Amino acid sequence: MNFGLVHLFGLLTIALAALLLSTFAPMSVGASWPAAVGAVALLAALVWSWRNSKAQAVATARFVAWSTDAAPDDREPPPLPRPLDRVAAAVLERAERRQQDASSLGAQARRVRMELRTLQHDHKLLEQLVAELADGVLVFGASHQPVLANAAARRFIGLAADATLPQRVEDFACAETLRDGLIAALRTTSAESRRSRDVVAGDETQRRVLRVSFQEVKAEATDEVSLAVVLRDVTREVELNKMKSEFASSVSHELKTPLTSMGAILEMLLDGDIRGEDAVRLNLQKVKDETDRLATLVKNLLNLARLEAGVTKMLREPVAIGDLLEHLRDTVLPLASARSQTIVFELSPYLPTVTGDKHMLEQACMNLVSNAIKYTPEGGMVRVKAQPVGKDVEVSVKDTGVGIPAKALDLVFQKFTRVENHAGLKATGTGLGLPLAKFVAEAHGGGITLTSEVGKGSDFRLRLPGRFGQDSGEAKLVGLEGIGA
Repeated sequence: MNFGLVHLFGLLTIALAALLLSTFAPMSVGASWPAAVGAVALLAALVWSWRNSKAQAVATARFVAWSTDAAPDDREPPPLPRPLDRVAAAVLERAERRQQDASSLGAQARRVRMELRTLQHDHKLLEQLVAELADGVLVFGASHQPVLANAAARRFIGLAADATLPQRVEDFACAETLRDGLIAALRTTSAESRRSRDVVAGDETQRRVLRVSFQEVKAEATDEVSLAVVLRDVTREVELNKMKSEFASSVSHELKTPLTSMGAILEMLLDGDIRGEDAVRLNLQKVKDETDRLATLVKNLLNLARLEAGVTKMLREPVAIGDLLEHLRDTVLPLASARSQTIVFELSPYLPTVTGDKHMLEQACMNLVSNAIKYTPEGGMVRVKAQPVGKDVEVSVKDTGVGIPAKALDLVFQKFTRVENHAGLKATGTGLGLPLAKFVAEAHGGGITLTSEVGKGSDFRLRLPGRFGQDSGEAKLVGLEGIGA
């Protein structure tokens, strides 16, 4: 029921009761007049109250209708009658504050969610980076328990990718030197125990050198100290450093030997210890030979260094391998004859030409043939054969020399490497011929393979990519029997 009507009904009841009392009660004329006036005043107050209540009800209904309007409206809210306007203002102010607080809390929640997503993304990215590192990463907690190991570290400590980390470092299935170093670094905090060091892991077939570095990591919130260990495979670096040292030693030796010989001969000549024209000429020839050897050594060193550095400009022109080997034959025949050896050239008439640097290719072939002559005993045979293999050209240099042990097959292509022979041959040279030949072959898109057996000889095969369209000449079989036994 409407509040204004109820209010009006109650006031009317009271006013009628007062009017009836003043009319029918036995009073004097003087007493009834004031009662009538009071009744009229009461009735007027009643009418005013009813009108005021009606105005309040209308204003309240308008305000409620505005506040519940679903459509957006920028209009000012309608005024409320007093004292409801003060109550409504207070309620609206508190509601606005609550709305502002809610908006602020919503913004803070969104900001926290964004920061959380960023932290999760960064954490995931960091995990991926650590997992993909080529270096091994091991992290030990404050209680020395392993808590993290990436894929590389698992390989180094002999742990499968999906296996659970052991509870103790003593349970690592790794090299004893590595395990002992980790235990010492965890048990003590001395600078010596946590000094970066190289340890050898693996057996002879899979020997690996690991550089172990230690770094303490302190948590700001708890002051707990963890230990991060980085394992870096430096096997190749150690091998390169060793090769550099051996290279420097070999160069020094190769330079020292002829210089010492020449110095001794020249000193005897100056002192007059060598007399006679023939003796002087013989020793001067030795000096010349040593000088030529030094010049060849320096030349080969420079050529190899330039090729490896890529500063030598290689010509790209058609090269007839058959013609190149014919020219080479004329050069090496005297060398084989001096050692009473038989050297045979077999050149196919269907050799394709190759594209490359003629001078470098001739030098590579010369190195292979001279090496075969050098390590073949007197009376032996060297066979040089050139034939097409598919679209390639293959030059085979096969000898009946001392042969090379299987474990040394890869070493012969390293600079200054000479394989020990048990046939008593005195082979001289710089130890750079085969490395230079291999590098030239690879620079032309080809390569060199080697098969050998101790006591039976070696077979070097130089393969180069060819291009058909021009034969290099007729078939040739050239042989020369060595003179003497």
